Amino acid sequence: WAPDNQFTGKIPNLICNWTKLTDL
Repeated sequence: WAPDNQFTGKIPNLICNWTKLTDL
């Protein structure tokens, strides 16, 4: 998933990237 709201901030972005890395 990817946050499309400004209020979601950077942390959800980091979580999104982390889940992509661990999706292996």
